[in-house]
Amino acid sequence: MRALVVGGWGRAAEFADVQEPAPRPDECLIAVDSVLLGAGDVFFSQGVDYKQDGAAFVFPHVPGFRGSGVVVSAPSGSPAAGTRVAINGVVGCGRCARCAAGADNLCSSPYLLGLSSGHFGSAAELIAVPARQLHPLSDGIPFIDSLLASDAALLIHAFRRARLQLGESLAVVGAGRIGTAAIAVARAGGADPIVALDPSPESRAAALRAGATHAIDPAELSAAAIPAALAEACGGAPDVVLEAVGKAESIASALSLGRGGGRTILLGLLGGVRVTASYYTDVISKENELIATFGKTNADFRAAIRLIARGAVSAELLPVRTFTWAEALEAWQESVTAPGARNAIAVFANGAA
Repeated sequence: MRALVVGGWGRAAEFADVQEPAPRPDECLIAVDSVLLGAGDVFFSQGVDYKQDGAAFVFPHVPGFRGSGVVVSAPSGSPAAGTRVAINGVVGCGRCARCAAGADNLCSSPYLLGLSSGHFGSAAELIAVPARQLHPLSDGIPFIDSLLASDAALLIHAFRRARLQLGESLAVVGAGRIGTAAIAVARAGGADPIVALDPSPESRAAALRAGATHAIDPAELSAAAIPAALAEACGGAPDVVLEAVGKAESIASALSLGRGGGRTILLGLLGGVRVTASYYTDVISKENELIATFGKTNADFRAAIRLIARGAVSAELLPVRTFTWAEALEAWQESVTAPGARNAIAVFANGAA
């Protein structure tokens, strides 16, 4: 079968023929329709953050953490052949205590489709996926919208942990694809007002389309003026602040913005961050509840599919660019060379259909 293949750390991707996957007894074979390649896939190919296995990583490798398509074959009790499905690429073992408790995002021995050695991703004509990671899609959900279920599930998980309530105010630091998805999910849950902080005009515009009530350019303000501008937009310091970038300066900013007794969600996934925020001023004296969040569960993924079915999250609202399968190499290269993770997004729609 044809696939988009990475041949080694830092090497350019290329189309190649690879062996068709042979599903295990618990796996379904999926004909891939669409795959979303984001910053994580690009960082992986460059050996950034995902190089845990170093020289032991098995190449060639097929990326693609997020994907959707149609079931070709399935074991008994799984989604039947012909079922349209979205794929949850965070695969727990299904046997440990955490998986049994529904916390499969904290599995003791997980792997990531398209990011873990030996586990090909969705940038191919076919992929074998454990049946428990497949989520049926109604005919009314476009495949391209279903690709956003992974992001939406991540935010559902984060807001559940933070106990975001109807009518609470929310500030989102960083309005790239994840931050904008956070705004859409929070709007669907009744958060209000919602304020986005991002220096990019395109990102601020996307945030407003997704449901933000205000969008602030922090680059136009001094560090001392940002809390006042945010408080004016929120009617006071926000109840919840979500940090969606992962850089030291954005984390420090997020910690400084919330109200006393508020909650700060740390979601950004960039590694090696050292934060220089005033721990006493921004955390201790405000009783700022820090909420670390990682991944999503299958239950979160199911909830995300419901939001997409309602139209609360869609590719029209979020900063996603689409490419045909024939344009895949061009799109991948654009992702590699684009300045910053917010631009490192490529969606290959109708890849194998």
